[in-house]
Amino acid sequence: MDMNQLYCFREICRCGSMAQAARNLYHSTQNLSRIVKALEEELGVVLFFRFSSGVELTESGLCLLDYAETILEQNNLLMKELKLIQENHLGEVSLLSAFGVLRLVKPESILEFQRENPSIPLRYREGPDCEIEKLFDQKNGNVAFSIAPFEIE
Repeated sequence: MDMNQLYCFREICRCGSMAQAARNLYHSTQNLSRIVKALEEELGVVLFFRFSSGVELTESGLCLLDYAETILEQNNLLMKELKLIQENHLGEVSLLSAFGVLRLVKPESILEFQRENPSIPLRYREGPDCEIEKLFDQKNGNVAFSIAPFEIE
């Protein structure tokens, strides 16, 4: 079982149709059917009831979907974490700021940082306070300026 199989399985579940999932994933219906068949053979269960109008999950399919959602989410978090580690090793500054907050920082200080550290890329993203907090919590930035204190869990 691999991430692609789980991703395809989840998309079929979301669509309730092999044909629609195939279109969404830019696969042929036959290729998607082969992926599901291989997954079913590996697990030794039937995942879908197949009808002319679409598919419906079996009890085994429902069980796999619960685990697939968790596995895919954990994989996504792992990829973000690894990207963050790589960026930190490269010395990237990913700055997040609530609207208007960065205006309080003197532009000279940012320019001075860039002059003194030309090999460190500086990325900047501005948005609503709650979005900045969410992005920072998801590790999509390593420096954040906010209007209100963050509630970090």
